[in-house]
Amino acid sequence: MIRIREWLQALMRGVARFTYRHPWWVIGGSMAVMAAGIWLSATRLGVLNDTNALIRQDSPVLRYYLDYLKEFNTKDPTLVVVESDSFEQNRLAVEALAARIQKIDRNQVRDVYYRNDLTKLKPHFMLFQKKEELETIRSQIETQRELLGRRGGNVDLNTLLDGAIEQFNRVDKARGKKGTLDDLESYADKMVKSLEALALELSRPVDDNKGPSAGSMMDDEITGFQRLVEQNEYLSFRDGKMLLITITPGEGDANSFSPYEKSIAQLKDIIAQTRKEFPSVKIGMTGEFVLMDEELRQSTHDSIVAAFVAVVLLALLFFFSYHELVRPALAIYALIHAIFWSLGFTVLAVGHLNIISQAFVLMLLGLGIDFSIQVIGRYEEERASGLEVLPSLENTLQFTGVAILTSGGTTAAAFYTMCFNDFIGLAEMGIIAGTGILCCLFASLVLYPALIAVADRRMKKPFHARPQYGERGRAVDQLLVSRPVRSLVLIGVGTVLLAWLGFGVKFDYNLLNLQNQKIEPVQLARHLGENPELPFMFGVIVAGNMDEAARMTTQLEALPTVASVSSPTKILPDNQEAKLKVMADIRRELNQLTISSAPSASVDLVKAKAGLATILQYSLMGQKEAEKMRQAKDKRIGQALRIFDRLLPALQKSVNSLNSLSEDEAVRRLNRYQLELIGSMQRQFDFLRSFNLETPVTLDDLPPQALAHYISPNGKILLEINPKENVMEQAANERFVADLRKVSPQATGTPVQNYTYITVLKDSYVNAAVLALLAIVVMVSIHFRHAGRVLLSLLPLGIGIIWTAGIMGLAGLQFNPANIITLPLVIGIGVAYGVYVVDRHEEEGRCSLFGSSTGKAILLSALATMIGFGSMMIGDYKGLVSLGLVMSIGIFCVFSASVLVLPQILFLMDECKALRHRDEQQKK
Repeated sequence: MIRIREWLQALMRGVARFTYRHPWWVIGGSMAVMAAGIWLSATRLGVLNDTNALIRQDSPVLRYYLDYLKEFNTKDPTLVVVESDSFEQNRLAVEALAARIQKIDRNQVRDVYYRNDLTKLKPHFMLFQKKEELETIRSQIETQRELLGRRGGNVDLNTLLDGAIEQFNRVDKARGKKGTLDDLESYADKMVKSLEALALELSRPVDDNKGPSAGSMMDDEITGFQRLVEQNEYLSFRDGKMLLITITPGEGDANSFSPYEKSIAQLKDIIAQTRKEFPSVKIGMTGEFVLMDEELRQSTHDSIVAAFVAVVLLALLFFFSYHELVRPALAIYALIHAIFWSLGFTVLAVGHLNIISQAFVLMLLGLGIDFSIQVIGRYEEERASGLEVLPSLENTLQFTGVAILTSGGTTAAAFYTMCFNDFIGLAEMGIIAGTGILCCLFASLVLYPALIAVADRRMKKPFHARPQYGERGRAVDQLLVSRPVRSLVLIGVGTVLLAWLGFGVKFDYNLLNLQNQKIEPVQLARHLGENPELPFMFGVIVAGNMDEAARMTTQLEALPTVASVSSPTKILPDNQEAKLKVMADIRRELNQLTISSAPSASVDLVKAKAGLATILQYSLMGQKEAEKMRQAKDKRIGQALRIFDRLLPALQKSVNSLNSLSEDEAVRRLNRYQLELIGSMQRQFDFLRSFNLETPVTLDDLPPQALAHYISPNGKILLEINPKENVMEQAANERFVADLRKVSPQATGTPVQNYTYITVLKDSYVNAAVLALLAIVVMVSIHFRHAGRVLLSLLPLGIGIIWTAGIMGLAGLQFNPANIITLPLVIGIGVAYGVYVVDRHEEEGRCSLFGSSTGKAILLSALATMIGFGSMMIGDYKGLVSLGLVMSIGIFCVFSASVLVLPQILFLMDECKALRHRDEQQKK
């Protein structure tokens, strides 16, 4: 029975003869297939940038998410963020933006949500106050009603001062009674504003008739309330300093791999136009589709630039290594064939690239040329020894070609192992890149020899090769093994140290860290994500009805990772029944309260001074008494001090200013202040009467926009759960997702999706690395059929991986969802160097690297691979940069271990073998 390796050698000799005798058949067929690949990739190939398409469609987590989107007829929203210190400027900018966005084709933008219709809700806004606040309002109106009742509805400044004195007397008589200080503190809040207005009126220059009026000061509450209502009409945050527009995409371009590219471009134009109109307002856009579009644009641009750079650098590497153009140019030409074969296969087998697999062309540039480097190195060595074209090709393919088959097979296997997982994006990468490696193998072992045969048979002058593998190469080999024991000990110590450092390498789960940090959508997404009070990354739970939604909301709000819950149950005021009872009392008091529209008489100056002095005395005495009890562990002492600390400055200023004025001037100013103050009180009472104080808020009163957002056509209720922490960070996200699943195992939303996406991706790569290692062990075992040689060929791989992890730990590098692919790739690619070294040792019976073509070939292979991956580092897409950096480190480490460690071990083994042989000879 013919052994596998001998059979492969015979096969490769046959390939050499066929390509030599029928080169144009090979070249013509390859060109035809390449032409088909060019046409298919140009007309039908695109990049799919939907992360949901990267996960198995039967995944329960994805199904929950898709069911939610279908139930509420929604999609991941695009957010337009408007920020400035002026709510009014923000409001105008939002209105301008919304008007323009609504003109976009409905197929691109289905819905624009930026404002709530509060027409039905405004009369019920009193119900959104806390019950304690309503009770305070009731108490204050009751006090005013009793006071005015004694004056027949006539009110003046002296009446109001009497009311303030009564409030102090009430507190003094009810010392220690619960709630009395609360009433006084609430009363003091209003009184301070009145006193500050009075102080301003009394202290301004005689000829100054301008300045804030007492009425406007007393109207602050109405104005503030109206401003709050207006802000709540919009999606407002940070007291109106930030407004949001939520845009729901339409169907988009159904035939496009990036269906929202057109709408995103239109939104960018609208934002740019609006920025010119409102230069003081910051306007930005972010969201899932925006980030995916930017990611695709940036990664595609960087990939194209990197591919161009890689081709140029590879050409220069070949030229300076071989000092001629023909054979290196033919190697690159063969590689181009392989790439277009792979692209054509991608269209037929998969139909598209994805955000992961689109980097495979760069990978093939570095990996695919490796095989041709081995071919050209061995071929030139054979020609330099005096052989003609055919014998040189035969020796090249039957010896080095078989090693290339093994190394290429291990690399392809590393990719194909990615197919056995639940992550569709990775499985697609595996089948595309694995087949691409096989295409590169075919191009290097079949097409490239045919191209060499055509080129060299037409050469009229004899072949001349530079003496590349003479004394200098042997001197390098001798240097490598000059002190093997000492070197291995030092390398062993360094490996242990790097292994220790490698344990510190973490995994960065933050997807934003993969993006270009300079672009606005990423910066804005990071800003929103780092401020959990803003609605950017929220979890989603769908309840069956309002009762279930209320129960779940209570459970969610009790969780330590939840900041707030948005749902219809939260929009409706809480405790409405109890609040309506208080509001009934307010309505009754208002109905009994009458107030004259104008004061009945001029201010009694003497009484006004006495009233202010009495209030000042009460405040000073109260402050003094509270100061004496400051050390007591009673929160009421601190409350009393807060009250008097606020009252006293305005009181003292009012009394001092009043005493400094003439009698006539003092009366004139007090009368003007009295008129404005009474008018303000009248407006406040009318303002309270304008509310609906009788009926509760129902779902029908809520804004239709909110109802459509939170209640599906089937009556299901949406709960949006905002996290307390930044869930872009994995630890926080794990805690948040775990808490959500305690309430509902069907919880979904972007945090859950990201958690699942990254966890499945990471686990899939780890599994692929294990499978790749198993497949490689099998293939290398078949190649060498000797356990010792198998272990030797795998040793540099193990050492190189340890060095890689150690260097990453030393440099502070982390694994992430982009560069984690290096786990299976370094295993598949790096084993080739050990295979080449051991295979050449087995062929010649001694360790000869740089004294033969093997050393130079694997050096150039490593450089070419590092160029292919290293070219990724020139872009701004951090995911591609990190992949290129870690892969370059990994290839460098495995190559270094292959040429620094393996030759010394082989040398020691040869020495031991020679020693045993001498001993045996002496015994004979």
